[in-house]
Amino acid sequence: MNSLRICFPFFIIALAATLAAQTSAPAPADASKAENSHDRDVASIIALEKRDADAAKVNDVDALVSLWTDDGVLLQPGAEPVIGRAAIRQLLQQQKRTNRRDRYSRLSGKLEGTTHSWR
Repeated sequence: MNSLRICFPFFIIALAATLAAQTSAPAPADASKAENSHDRDVASIIALEKRDADAAKVNDVDALVSLWTDDGVLLQPGAEPVIGRAAIRQLLQQQKRTNRRDRYSRLSGKLEGTTHSWR
């Protein structure tokens, strides 16, 4: 029992030293790798945003859906979550059909059976 009392503090010190070594700042070579990884991540995010914006501009449902994973969740204000690539595709196709029907003619001021007055 006495040997346990003597060894226990040394065990705690060794454990603390090991944890401190694992949480210390990365070595310079590791820092360079982390910086390069960060730069690649940022570039990938920017490229993804561009693909999304380009596809949204032309309402390309296939391109938009390709940006989602099979378990993706689309959250829109005031709407229930849309879960999964198939459900997201269905929603985007429905929105595309609705947008086609609701095209606004600036010359006539008409919106699918409704006349708007200009003020």
